[in-house]
Parts: sequence; structure tokens; C-alpha cells
Amino acid sequence: MLLRKGTPADAPALAQAWFAMMTEGGYLSPAAPEGWAEALAAAFVEEMGAGRSAWFVVEADGRLAATAAVFFRSSFWNEIFAEPAQGLIAGVYTWPEFRRRGHARQLVEAAIAWAKDKGVKTLRLRAAPNARGLYESLGFAASDEMVLQL
Repeated sequence: MLLRKGTPADAPALAQAWFAMMTEGGYLSPAAPEGWAEALAAAFVEEMGAGRSAWFVVEADGRLAATAAVFFRSSFWNEIFAEPAQGLIAGVYTWPEFRRRGHARQLVEAAIAWAKDKGVKTLRLRAAPNARGLYESLGFAASDEMVLQL
């Protein structure tokens, strides 16, 4: 198992994981529009290149096993008061055959450490009901949108 920072070369696999996460959660229909994978991968590459996101991945058995990302939320408030952008943790997904091995925890811990190092003071996320215990154990406050004050 290898935990590392994601790269633009990972974008196609990140898009596949994102789509799987959204369909499993019931947010998207399994019938995706043509070209969605390329468009989503391109958006992830753009966000990474602009420094507005960072991805973390676990590789196992020669493929991506799990993913997590931090996206920066910038607003006029951040610019006026020179405060760091808020962070949004998203894209936390583990392929079914790699679950129950602690990958999600390791990825979210890496994302938290990276965001903290960048000066982010608040991280937010929306958690699936079965994942709330994980996020609460990492210090996120229980709510519809979970929040961690760094």
C-alpha cells in the first residue's frame, strides 16, 4: 500500500472514483452523459494546476484503491481580511474491494495535515451517514455539514 499526493496523471482514475462515490450515494444516475469522464478529469487537472485543490490517493495491488481531496473555498471575506481560504474535503472514496483497511482515515488525515500546513483554519465536508463516525473521530463536529476548526 502506498499513500501519496495525487497528480494530474491520476485525474482519469479520480474521475472514475468520484462518479462511483456519487452513484453509490444515490446522487447521480449510473447512466452518465457522454464525455463526462474526460470533462471531470480535465476539471480536476485544472483545479490542481491552479493550486485550488490537492488530491491524496492510496495505491494497492497496482491501482488506485482510495481517494480524497481538499478544495479551497475562497470568498470576498478571505480577500478583505487576508484570511486563508476555507477547505472542503471531498472525493473520499474507497473501492469496495479495498474497504475496511483504514484507507479513508489515512487519506483524510493526510488532507487535514496538508490543509493545516497551507494555513487553512476551517475544513468542511458532507458525510454519508455510515462515514460520520470516522469524521467525528477526527474532530469534525457532527452536523449535516461537518466542520473541523484547525
